[in-house]
Amino acid sequence: MPQPSINISTRVAGSVGSVANVFINIPIVVPKKGKIRRVRAEKTAGGTGTPTIFCEVRETAAGAGFATVVAYGGAAGATNPIDSEEELMYSAEDIAGNPNQGTLYVAVKTNHATADHPISISLDIDITY
Repeated sequence: MPQPSINISTRVAGSVGSVANVFINIPIVVPKKGKIRRVRAEKTAGGTGTPTIFCEVRETAAGAGFATVVAYGGAAGATNPIDSEEELMYSAEDIAGNPNQGTLYVAVKTNHATADHPISISLDIDITY
C-alpha cells in the first residue's frame, strides 16, 4: 500500500539595507523543490522618500531567461508593500553537499538612485514528501 504524502509549509525571510535602483540578491536557503505560496517585500524604516519596490524570485543568481520564477513591481514604499499569493513551482540551485536544500535568490531594487532603502522579504513555501 502506498504511503500518504506529507505536506509541510514554511516561511523563509531575509533583508538587505542600502537598496537603490540596481537589483541586489538576497540568497534564501529553501528545500530543493517546492511551491511558492506567497511573496512579500516591503521597505522597512529608514531611507529617503517612498520609493517604488521591484522584486524578482530567481532560481539562479543572474535570473536570466526562464530562471526568473516571478517578477513584481509598483508597490509604493512601506505603506503598500508587495504581497502576492501564488502557486508557483520552483527548483532551487544546488547547495554543495546537501541534496535536499537549495538556494533561491530574491532580487530587490527601488526606483530611487539613493542607496539608503532597507527592504525585507519573505516567501511562504509548501513542500511535499
